Amino acid sequence: MIKHNSASSVISIFNPVVSLNPLVREIVNKEFIYPILKDFFKDKGGIDSYEELDPDKIQTEIEFKKKDTIESYVKSYVYKEVMNTISKNDDGTINFKPRYVVSFDQDLTNFQEKRGIKYGELRLGNAAILYFIYIDLQELIRFVKNIPINVK
Repeated sequence: MIKHNSASSVISIFNPVVSLNPLVREIVNKEFIYPILKDFFKDKGGIDSYEELDPDKIQTEIEFKKKDTIESYVKSYVYKEVMNTISKNDDGTINFKPRYVVSFDQDLTNFQEKRGIKYGELRLGNAAILYFIYIDLQELIRFVKNIPINVK
């Protein structure tokens, strides 16, 4: 049985979330997830060219299909959650960093793969505005089991 409810900040009821001990979570983020992200973005201008989307803000293909039109999905989700940091520079150019989010939902990754990393894209026109980077939950669990921490 699943014991814990997702936080109220999780906007999709179809988005599974994972909780870890704070010390373990810090190690997982630094030593397991960050290297995957760094490798994925190394030929896309580097990870600093992108901004992380809070995983609680993931919406799935189910929410996309439920919207009446693509325009309503863009207005209600894309502009509100994904592109909320868009601005205009003094010279008139647009200031926006595409985003990425780590997901345990393989369906969001469109089965695309680059250097062994599965990913998906949310595109607006010809531009990727959000990358879904798939993390295999079993691989994460194996990593956690090998963290050298004294268990009391």
